[in-house]
Amino acid sequence: MLVRIFAGALVVSLAACHHHTSAPAGSGDASVHDQGMPPPDLTTLVFSDFPSTSQSDPGLPADVATQLGASNGAAGTAPCVSEPAMGALIPNNWTPLYFEWSSTGNLYELRLHVENQQNDLVVYTTATTYTMPAAMWTALASHSADLDITVSLRSATLVSNAVSATSLAATGTVRIAPVAAQGNIVYWTTTNGSALKGYGIGSATVSTLVSPAQLNDGTTCVGCHTSSPDGKYTFFSRQTTSAYSLDARTVDGNATKAAAGDVSMNAFAHFTRTNQTLPVLSGAHYSATDAVAVSVLSGDDTANRSELVWTDLHATSGGTGIIARTGDPGQAAEPSWSHDGTKIAYASSPDVYDGRTSSTDSDLYTVPYNDHKGGPAQAVPGASQPGTHEYYPVFSPDDTLLAFNESPQGADTYNEPKAEVHVITATGGTSQRLSANDPPACTGRVSPGQTNSWPRWSPEVTQLGGKSYYWIVFSSTRHPGGHPQLYVAGIVKEGNTVTDFPAVYVSAQPAGESNHTPAWDVFQIPVK
Repeated sequence: MLVRIFAGALVVSLAACHHHTSAPAGSGDASVHDQGMPPPDLTTLVFSDFPSTSQSDPGLPADVATQLGASNGAAGTAPCVSEPAMGALIPNNWTPLYFEWSSTGNLYELRLHVENQQNDLVVYTTATTYTMPAAMWTALASHSADLDITVSLRSATLVSNAVSATSLAATGTVRIAPVAAQGNIVYWTTTNGSALKGYGIGSATVSTLVSPAQLNDGTTCVGCHTSSPDGKYTFFSRQTTSAYSLDARTVDGNATKAAAGDVSMNAFAHFTRTNQTLPVLSGAHYSATDAVAVSVLSGDDTANRSELVWTDLHATSGGTGIIARTGDPGQAAEPSWSHDGTKIAYASSPDVYDGRTSSTDSDLYTVPYNDHKGGPAQAVPGASQPGTHEYYPVFSPDDTLLAFNESPQGADTYNEPKAEVHVITATGGTSQRLSANDPPACTGRVSPGQTNSWPRWSPEVTQLGGKSYYWIVFSSTRHPGGHPQLYVAGIVKEGNTVTDFPAVYVSAQPAGESNHTPAWDVFQIPVK
């Protein structure tokens, strides 16, 4: 059972850091990477990654620090730091630390303090964002991981080189994880048409990987997608006029059709069946002798009900069928295949549209794969609750946890503002709403209401010093402008305790785009 633990409250204008706990579930598998013992204790060493002098925008008065110190009346409202969320855990291979804030002033002092750094980083700027220089960030992530980075931000008014009206300081802490987040993220953007775009963790920019124009076959939209277990391809839903079907293309930017040795002409013929969406694969069933994709199909082959269907990727004839779901009268939507290949989680609902649930009751179920024969379908205890929709399930890389979306009955499940991300042990129990749903309190944005949607795990659990580190990505409309944008949050399991952390913004993505349905895997994408 997941139990909430609250850390101490932060100072003015910043939300408290929420920690949550749960019992562990099961053991890991090949997607778990053990780094052994913790790194050496660096708290006894002193580093000079932060400069001994402050950094100032060109044109600011030379005595700006003195003036701010002299005018420290601390009478104004503290600035609102929206990025990073205080309390966040940040992968040590993340893009350079990015800060974003709002305030009534026009001059800002940002100060970072770390126990093992000889100097504080002090920045004076008139901008409302700051990105740490790449070399400084690399050094800090190497030397100061697993230590609190204390953040302090205050504002003032600058007129004719004179500083006045200094505000209270907004303060809080963030922390760099002692491990990296593995893999690459590919997401669906609906800005300027549609495309699948991607970036590597730590990259500063994104690349377009698959677009309708590249396919040149009448496709008008490319959407929900997944990775082949070897990372060469993305399998995705495509739309032509009003019909949905499947495709598989390389993610090297050329969108080349999957090679015949990986996806046969027969399998591609099955992919062209209309009203077919949301393909998923498992590394346990992606080899020279056993390669299968599972998708949602509604048509003549399924008596016009949405069913889970399997497609043999190597078969030259036949090679497809329905996965039986004994005991579940509902239709099937939004599947996730476990990494060990033994079971499929999905959303069950009496009403499924384009492979997804809508506003009628939806609950999470699992069904054995059983060599594509299926078997008894079982509701997931704690994720099949009356009065709520549970949908978009996804297994953690070690198959011990399920992340999913939840929204209240009467709400929709597609692009739903009331949607929130939850986690539960894969065998069921008490689900936990993640603190990653919550924007910083000072922004005035409150969840439910931020369309926190489509969670996906990073492809690897990293074990270090008795702790297991997970990462999760999802889309949210909390960013200024209200566009869906991507956010990442850390989850750490130690013994019987699972701790989750507030989410951080993916600063590599274009801020003006609408970005949805991320997939996080071993995609072999161009990394810039």
